[in-house]
Amino acid sequence: MRAIQTQSLIALLAILGQFSGAGARAQTTAPMATQEGEEARQLILWAQLPSKEKEPAFFEPYLKEHPADWVHRQAALWWYGITERPDRERLKYHTLQMVEYHPSSENIEICNITAFYAEPRYMAEVIDRLEEQERRGHHEREFYNNLAEICEQAAVPPTDAAHKARFLRYNGLPANTVLRTTVDKRMADKAVGYFRKAIAAAKHDDFYYGFYSTHLATLLEQLGNVKEALAVFHDAKPYVNEIGRTNFLVDYGACLYRAGRLAEAKQILGTVRTSDHEGDMGGPGHATMEAEIELGYIALTERDTAAATRHLLASCAVEGCCHNNTKGLPLDLARALLRAGKAKAVAKFCETVLTKFTPGQPETKSLLNQARRTESRTQ
Repeated sequence: MRAIQTQSLIALLAILGQFSGAGARAQTTAPMATQEGEEARQLILWAQLPSKEKEPAFFEPYLKEHPADWVHRQAALWWYGITERPDRERLKYHTLQMVEYHPSSENIEICNITAFYAEPRYMAEVIDRLEEQERRGHHEREFYNNLAEICEQAAVPPTDAAHKARFLRYNGLPANTVLRTTVDKRMADKAVGYFRKAIAAAKHDDFYYGFYSTHLATLLEQLGNVKEALAVFHDAKPYVNEIGRTNFLVDYGACLYRAGRLAEAKQILGTVRTSDHEGDMGGPGHATMEAEIELGYIALTERDTAAATRHLLASCAVEGCCHNNTKGLPLDLARALLRAGKAKAVAKFCETVLTKFTPGQPETKSLLNQARRTESRTQ
């Protein structure tokens, strides 16, 4: 799954009606009469809450008297799950209350990503309670997406957890956290099934149809079902909204690469930079970084180390990618290039990251020292 900041931003912007659909599907009108409109109204109310009402001294006693209040319950989840003041037990309590009263709230998943990794039993309890809500008649697209994303986290090892210590540190998890290392097929099948239900429930909304389809395709690729993933990507392509397009292009291009369709992958990934407007100066942002990394791996597959080097260095010519450098996303490509004899370029890459993005990143410092030693031996 992508970084929480990206997922939550896309979800919040979508709910607030910032997207216009593409393709031939029917568009939502009169937004305040829809589920999206109700969530938009409540999000606006949450954003407009006085600061004191977003703090426990207010919302804890208030929610005891008004347990179905969505706005203050959201304030509680964000306070205990996202801020610098986590309280796992209070987060769990308020999450289970949100499941009871508002099981379609995307904050159930967004605010609990770290907690679910830390406590799989708690994650299983949330899944069980959400499934009970389905039996009670909840079939909204947001509800199914919540359930699908949580089942996916329960089923699939984190894609960027190869360097476990860095993953745990980045996500604020204790060093003794046990991460899944193999796929839980039962949970994976559930995730796929719930994503399909979310897509079916979003059939009249272009943005969500494309968004959920992209997520399903990415999951199918992770599960090794590349052919099926490509079919879903192809079906979703006409319905991907402009703001979600760059992430779609990266994921689609990466899947084509995994399928061995290198020319098509390069063509799609090569369009990302011009479409990516995420950064502080209007882009390019994290999607461009990921596209350049994928293009670097394609170049290595084609034994073109010069092109792979260009893509590694280009991955630094971005805005707002500090979080991705902290997670070390480009480092494996850099290590591969160091093994291929590109010590000078790898040193330059590491120096750029440490100067521009994350001065305290130990993995990058270690790789820089290794590249400098290798370079000095070859001179």
